[in-house]
Amino acid sequence: MPLRYHVLFAILTLLVCLPAAAQERRFPDSPTGNALSALIGTIESGTDEAAGRFVDEHLDSLFVANMSRAEIVDVLTGVHHRLHPFEVATILKTGPWSAECVLAALESDERLRFSFDLAAAPPHRFVGLEIEPAGGMQLPIESINELDEFLSSRADDGTFSGVVLIEQNGETRFEGAYGLASKRYGVSNRLDTKFNIGSLNKMFTSVAILQLAEQGLLGLEDPIGRHLDGFPSEIADRVTVRHLLKHRSGWGSYWEDDYYRSNWSRLRTVSDYLEFIRDIPLDFAPGTSEQYSNTGFEVLGAIVEAVSGSDYYEYVREHIFDPAGMVDTDSYPSDQIVPNMATGYMGGPEGSFDTENTFRHSVRGTPAGGGYSTAADLRGFFDALESGRLVGEEYVRLMFRRFDESSNDGPLDGAIGLGGGGPGINAAVERDFGNDLLVVVLSNYDPPTAEELASQLARLVVDR
Repeated sequence: MPLRYHVLFAILTLLVCLPAAAQERRFPDSPTGNALSALIGTIESGTDEAAGRFVDEHLDSLFVANMSRAEIVDVLTGVHHRLHPFEVATILKTGPWSAECVLAALESDERLRFSFDLAAAPPHRFVGLEIEPAGGMQLPIESINELDEFLSSRADDGTFSGVVLIEQNGETRFEGAYGLASKRYGVSNRLDTKFNIGSLNKMFTSVAILQLAEQGLLGLEDPIGRHLDGFPSEIADRVTVRHLLKHRSGWGSYWEDDYYRSNWSRLRTVSDYLEFIRDIPLDFAPGTSEQYSNTGFEVLGAIVEAVSGSDYYEYVREHIFDPAGMVDTDSYPSDQIVPNMATGYMGGPEGSFDTENTFRHSVRGTPAGGGYSTAADLRGFFDALESGRLVGEEYVRLMFRRFDESSNDGPLDGAIGLGGGGPGINAAVERDFGNDLLVVVLSNYDPPTAEELASQLARLVVDR
């Protein structure tokens, strides 16, 4: 599952008809507000002409290259027919160059979540847009005082298992553990239970790269061939470290690679992955487009090893986990006996989570994902990162602003959501800088169990 600030436009199936009606809306006169106004106005119009103007005037050319103009127009008019008439049900988060909101149809139960990223440089065109079903979960509570009872009831009916932590202004406002870490043995989740955090591991790899950059040992514009051998020249000389961080290298993920599919259960080291990644061609020229890339983060892990002279796992343990006090975080091999670790459970045809995911994920977490952590450790990571104990302020801003130097001025504001997941795995972090709010939800159930809950909880706290 991708970190949610790396978003792609990927929906072509929203085509059912509902009546249309015009509405007026006002949003702040800011890049994000103006972009939201343009997007919603286009959807309200529902015409091919309006959608075409939106594509021409508001979408970055690299973004449009991923889909034809006609396809994007069809998507936008299809959303109109699916929702209209509609209302803005909630603004989940906003930042200087990104926003997330939910639109709800007034004459049906349809709800769609819209997330977008803007270019930091004027005219602030869309560089990413995601539209997906918003899911049906709405919190039936008015404050976090009711949260324990609500989560207990969800654990009892089998729809939630995991840990929730809410911190605001440096104080813990809520923490609780629910459901079972092991259904086989009837072991309950605890506040310090270790959960698989999926792609949240990419945060640690990103920080490792930024630490090495801060020390002058690498540059973000370095081609990967400066640090790694064995790649074809068209990759070694053209793919940069920044391309990898921004998911713009040209690589996607390696799940369908023949070597990986035949050997995944034997891959334990970064070099094990690099052996076959060297032979994977790019899907597009570096820097010309964007797609979520697990392959790229495995390569970043190899760069950490090459530049630091240390094993990747030892490096992040010594330079990230230890300074942040993260005593329960690591990429534990699946055949290692690790106390207090949650087993993941996948949903069955009846909606129950009753199938273990033991043979559905890699034998060991990697620089791209699959390690384990706790809610308290993730809180410690954000505290250490934002207080400058891991990397300097400039590099902290750079990480949260998608490694874009042109937008790296001024204090952090707005909000971000980070997520990781897979079968029986879901982890989510909501960080609202303006309201000094951190929400961590870890679950050993399928997505979007944690992500939906974390987003709703962040909104609940801010609204109350």
